[in-house]
Amino acid sequence: MARKQSDLGSLGTDSSTEQGGGLRPSDLIDLPESQQKIAQWMLNQPECTLTEVAANTDMDEGDALITLYELMEQGFVQEIEVEGETRYRLRLASREGSKQISQTIQQILAPGKPLAVIPNPSGTHTVMAGSSFELCVTVSNKGNQSALIDIYIDEVSQLLRQWCESPYERIALSPNSTSEVVFQFQVPPQTVPGNYTYLLVVDAPQHYPEDTPIRYSQRLQVLPAIEDAVRVSDATLTVSPASSSRNAIAIQPGQLLQVSVLVDNRSNRVDRFWLSCSDLEEGWWGVRYPEGLQLPGLVTTADGLDLNPGAKGEILLFFNPPLNAVAGNYIATLRLQSANNPDFVLLDAVYLQILPVYLLNVELRTLLGRVRRLAGVFEVRLTNDGNTARELVVYATSLDEDELCTYTLEPNQVRVLPGSDANVGLQVKPTKWWCRPLYGGGRPINFAVGLEDRQQMPLPKDLPQGTLV
Repeated sequence: MARKQSDLGSLGTDSSTEQGGGLRPSDLIDLPESQQKIAQWMLNQPECTLTEVAANTDMDEGDALITLYELMEQGFVQEIEVEGETRYRLRLASREGSKQISQTIQQILAPGKPLAVIPNPSGTHTVMAGSSFELCVTVSNKGNQSALIDIYIDEVSQLLRQWCESPYERIALSPNSTSEVVFQFQVPPQTVPGNYTYLLVVDAPQHYPEDTPIRYSQRLQVLPAIEDAVRVSDATLTVSPASSSRNAIAIQPGQLLQVSVLVDNRSNRVDRFWLSCSDLEEGWWGVRYPEGLQLPGLVTTADGLDLNPGAKGEILLFFNPPLNAVAGNYIATLRLQSANNPDFVLLDAVYLQILPVYLLNVELRTLLGRVRRLAGVFEVRLTNDGNTARELVVYATSLDEDELCTYTLEPNQVRVLPGSDANVGLQVKPTKWWCRPLYGGGRPINFAVGLEDRQQMPLPKDLPQGTLV
């Protein structure tokens, strides 16, 4: 569903905009530099702390606090309390005003590109099973020609395409104009909670073939549907230790984590329960049901938990991420099913944080180490045995007092994924041939390989050294 087209040249000058509270495009343009810097950064933040504002705007906390209070007095920023912590949120005048402000910012952030795209929400969005949501895509044509633009959910995302009423849209934009397309999704009530990724594509093959397609990887997190009423006889479960998105349980790859799931059978019938984890691969987790009469009124079997009426029982859930588990946050959705009521499923979630492991192996291979007039040829091999992607800059330096060679690396910047390796070619070319000895076995030239990590991750202390003769 495409929405109205507007002229970017008149952005923020509509005098008919409602004068109520909240930030409008014209307000953003007229703000002082310090207030404008904070407002622009907060546009992409749902809420933030004073420390985050100061760190991302190159201001000290005192100046940032004063500027925030000035914005609060104008009605542009709202102060809220979240779990005892003071946080700040930008107040926008209207949905249309929010869209226009975002367009102003993205023109600054992406100069020289003919198409500017703003997906909203961008990245990860959370919905409940059985509910609906909208994906708004704002496209601006900043080129010098009119263009036909295709906006669609990629076919690799079949499940999300099925949920979307119209997964393909086409718009025509004249130069310096903008338009918005809205994709409406309906998540089925029976959808299994978890994370679903999909690909948003913006393409103009006829008019901007060199700059498109533009792809955005999006993620939809589906949460369990909230029941309107809970019967007194329904079973309950309690997970220990407790976790949340802000307080995930940290675990090293290969480490074993035990989680206790306490089940309370509040019905008047004997029931059997099974526990499963739908989001993680089977090798990551395991379930152990108690054996024997461990609690009053408890009868158990090895493949399920049998509980008498009014009795409670414990199921042990074990998480054991493999050694090659990629660092990051994971959500494990627990599903407790009942034999008496197959349609009744209890859901809970365990939030895990796989801690990073920084293991990087660097080798230097000599391909041509003795030369007369040619350049020496070496190869630097980088092996990422950790669980984080590494972005590295490779260089070489002389270990001798005199600089007798030039060092050429191709490529000099590499990205090494976990469990993979990369090779960098190194040419060492002597520049002062007159320093070569007339007699003997030649003059050795010593050098060392150096690394820089663009993400400031730890690097090996002992890096290889080489010799050219």
